Amino acid sequence: MRILAIRLSAYGDIAVSFPALVALRKFFPQARIDFLLARRYRAIAPLIPEVSRVHLWDYPAGRRGPVTFFGSLPQTMGLIPRLLCRYLLVVDLQNNARSRLLSALILPRRVVRASRDPRTNAIRRYLSALDELGGNFPLGELIPVSPPPEPLAEARELLEGAGLAGRGPLVGLNPACKVASKLWPLDRFGELARRIIGELDARIVLTGDREERPRAEEIARHLPPDRVLITSGELPLPVSAALISLLDLFVTLDSGLMHLAWVYGVPTVGIFGPTDPRWCGIPKEVRGVNLGGPSQACEGCRLRLTPHGEHTCIREVSVEEVFSACLSLAQHR
Repeated sequence: MRILAIRLSAYGDIAVSFPALVALRKFFPQARIDFLLARRYRAIAPLIPEVSRVHLWDYPAGRRGPVTFFGSLPQTMGLIPRLLCRYLLVVDLQNNARSRLLSALILPRRVVRASRDPRTNAIRRYLSALDELGGNFPLGELIPVSPPPEPLAEARELLEGAGLAGRGPLVGLNPACKVASKLWPLDRFGELARRIIGELDARIVLTGDREERPRAEEIARHLPPDRVLITSGELPLPVSAALISLLDLFVTLDSGLMHLAWVYGVPTVGIFGPTDPRWCGIPKEVRGVNLGGPSQACEGCRLRLTPHGEHTCIREVSVEEVFSACLSLAQHR
């Protein structure tokens, strides 16, 4: 039996799909499972579990209209013959107009789709697709997912080379993301890092991509050099993800790395601004804490930039709240 799972974007949503793929494998242990995602997210492809092949689809990001809606026609027409009549089952975890049209064009025998209920946590929406098949698995049976062995070995070697392995708790901080209204103040991250080092006797690993490195460097500038490792912009995503899987605790903004952390079973503190953690945060079934979220004044606004440059939601989260959440998770590790 051949199955195609579809989740085109983005990094965090693709990471949240991992437990659904584990559930799919439990339900169809002998099946061949392939995966389709947008080419611009191909960096995450090596991390996708339980799949034999990852198909990449080129289409214009964020464009709409009768012609551009379904993407670039030449790339799409090149993709369809590779998928046409190849799959008995399509599991559409994206469930938008683009994925619905594609799944119809490739003529599978059956299609099941994730729920689109915006009041349901993302992982529950994805697992709902399997409910139609009778594959109802508790989330606790589906995580932690394991990263691939090669990047995991590279991450272990990195920690040993930095002198951080076996020297006390490893706490990751992810102080940056792409959306300005989701940024927790940098001075608070610095204060949090100092408290984690001083009161938990921990070592700090700063994560992120190359564009986010300046925030990590500013935090590290005020920390003991032998207690901090900056990985921002230095690691491919599979190695960065594997490194996160080795942490004792991860403190992060609402981002793709946050979802990779809890999927890998790492106790995670998520700091939220205008996005609502009830729907896109760390699930209550795993070891994690969601802090913040939309205030009553701007509930559900999801603004990338707030009217006066004051990101009220994210500023309502205090250092004390975050450190208390860290203590709680560390004590039950």
